[in-house]
Amino acid sequence: MRLFCNIIQKPNRFRQIYKFGFCIRVMGKKRGLSRNKKGDAITEYIIFIVFSLLFFISFAVFLGKVGKTADVYEQIYAKKIALAIDAAKPGMKIYVNISETYQFGKERSFGVAPGTKTVSVRLGSGNGYSYTYFSGYDIVGGVYPKNPDFFMIEVNEKKKTI
Repeated sequence: MRLFCNIIQKPNRFRQIYKFGFCIRVMGKKRGLSRNKKGDAITEYIIFIVFSLLFFISFAVFLGKVGKTADVYEQIYAKKIALAIDAAKPGMKIYVNISETYQFGKERSFGVAPGTKTVSVRLGSGNGYSYTYFSGYDIVGGVYPKNPDFFMIEVNEKKKTI
């Protein structure tokens, strides 16, 4: 097949391309990518840099939004309060600053359930987050009446039952 294609080719007018064993005669210049390798490399680098920047910017925006949601703050506050309760001794009063939670709206609730030994925090209209603590003391918690920016926890000695 190649031999036949070489015989009928006219000089400087046709170009032959071999695909799947067949000879195809094409007239004119080569179509597709240009032969200028320097120009191709520069445009490839520019396109790569632009797409990389777009990817990293969108990734940073996504992480910024995820880190500022109420769900993350619910987990942080529930775990902080539970760890503070576990480290406390009887007779201690613990005050936790909850002023940062105003950015999620006025609807918020902090609670300590001594029966189930859980701390529950709900910011906004979601389900909230609960975290358990291990302390065996009586725990009383609520918003501090003198300053509503603080959540107050009292740790008392466990009452003996007869």
